[in-house]
Amino acid sequence: GEQAKYDCDLLHRLQLLIQPKRNKSPLFERILQQANRLAHNVQLRFSIDTLDLGKTGILLAYAYPERVAKSRGNHGDFICVNGKG
Repeated sequence: GEQAKYDCDLLHRLQLLIQPKRNKSPLFERILQQANRLAHNVQLRFSIDTLDLGKTGILLAYAYPERVAKSRGNHGDFICVNGKG
């Protein structure tokens, strides 16, 4: 909803994009055009109607692989794939 416009949670942003009555602002249209261009560049078909929000975490892992981490068992204690943490 309204809060999603202002927070940094990617899932909230994607939810805004796929709403049936989504904002038709020029910003949203540019985002969709860019998504279509990127999909075309890697020879994929993109449709906002088939966007699977359940794969948001996978998208982030590919976008920021250096941020992928494994829990060390202690609350809030992680080790990154690069061994740091």
